[in-house]
Amino acid sequence: GEKYLLGMDIPVRDMDFYAVLCNIISMPRKIENLKVLLNENVQTALDNFSGCFGARIAYFATDMRELSVGQKKQMCRYCSLIRSKLYGNGRCLEQDRKKLKEATERKTLVSYTCHGGLVETIFPVYIDNVLAGLVMAGQFRTASSPPKSIIDDWKRKFKDDSEIMSAFSEVPEISPAKLPNMLGLFSMLVRSIAKEGIASIQGDTVVEKILHRI
Repeated sequence: GEKYLLGMDIPVRDMDFYAVLCNIISMPRKIENLKVLLNENVQTALDNFSGCFGARIAYFATDMRELSVGQKKQMCRYCSLIRSKLYGNGRCLEQDRKKLKEATERKTLVSYTCHGGLVETIFPVYIDNVLAGLVMAGQFRTASSPPKSIIDDWKRKFKDDSEIMSAFSEVPEISPAKLPNMLGLFSMLVRSIAKEGIASIQGDTVVEKILHRI
């Protein structure tokens, strides 16, 4: 089988020496950054945000693996129904991966409406220009009913749409006018995480000092 560098996604055969060295350098920093992201104080602050808005806060590693969920909050019933009874997990997971990747590439907050009609927000946490992980907040609704395509697909399969409509009404609602303010608060909270991390990570590693001389 193909050999990978220390469990990372990039095959050794595709990497030159400099790239290998850079990956080795970044590993201790990524581990430290991840500790900052999952710090108890950080999670408490975001749990408070979750409690105010009813959001589900999820933490993702740099390889897009979900690490933990704030307050151990479960997926909302509406999303569970779409995944378990309508489309399966594939469509949702693919959109999550796409948006997580977009957030890391743009290095800024990405907010979007999923195919189920719910608003989700992703913020990548960079500490000293190294990606620590990502924080996702969701789901919210800004409408009184699901997208027409969801209702039509549900009724085509189950005839009666009362279950999906009831589940949608349980999703925390935020008015479109207030959404930018909520996103601004979420962005400010996550940015404070990065600032805390920058202050806590100091000094170069031995290998970094070697690289500075190359």
